[in-house]
Amino acid sequence: MSQLKKGAILSYVTIILTNGIGLVLTPFMIQKLGDSEYGLYTLIGSLVGYISVLDFGLNNTIIRFVAKYRALEDSKGEQNFLATTMLIYALIASLIAIAGLLLYFNLDSIFKKLTAEELGKAKIMFVILIFNLSITLLGGAFAAISNAYEHFVFPRTLNIVKYVVRSLLLVSLLLLGSDAVGIVVLDTVINMLVISINAYHVFKILKVKMKLNRFEFPLVRQIFNYSFWIFIFAMVGQFQWKSGQVILGMVSGTTAVAIF
Repeated sequence: MSQLKKGAILSYVTIILTNGIGLVLTPFMIQKLGDSEYGLYTLIGSLVGYISVLDFGLNNTIIRFVAKYRALEDSKGEQNFLATTMLIYALIASLIAIAGLLLYFNLDSIFKKLTAEELGKAKIMFVILIFNLSITLLGGAFAAISNAYEHFVFPRTLNIVKYVVRSLLLVSLLLLGSDAVGIVVLDTVINMLVISINAYHVFKILKVKMKLNRFEFPLVRQIFNYSFWIFIFAMVGQFQWKSGQVILGMVSGTTAVAIF
């Protein structure tokens, strides 16, 4: 069976697994955390989600351009493109840090309905999630490179293992009495491990190289011309699925977010 067919099957397995576990795990989380704590966890995650769209759809762009360079057998062009995208990721990471810093110092004025204890936890979670987001963007680039090289099985299998392990560890943490901050820390540690494995696969197994031979503004323009529409799609999805949580957090509080 080809990598493409195996990858398609694993994609369906991922969808079934995430939805199935989610249906069981979400009520368990609410029971163990309580409405207020679960609402806080959801609220801060939704807020950080708005910053996550700053990746401008680069992961999908990497798949498209790397596949093109490989079809043309242009290894130097591919190396230059990947090095350019890494520079763009560095710029995006800086933007995320600035946006996160601005929001961090204004959380108390944005979410006036939070108690002092909730606000303290919210700030801790927010800082961790901003760091998590920064490294996750880079990790997405490694997975995109694997897809462009038509290695679909490894990243999808790793993602399934990640989700199962995360779910088991999450249940263990909740049974031990962990709060929302502990869950955010768990997710960050797992993401760092998965990104390291993906990076090893890209550089050691696929032998991918990145070298900035020349910085080309026309290439950057091509990248953003393609990724802009993916960015718009992500922004619309964020408003459609996450705006309710943020608005309720601003006007009602964490319990209303959990109920929603």
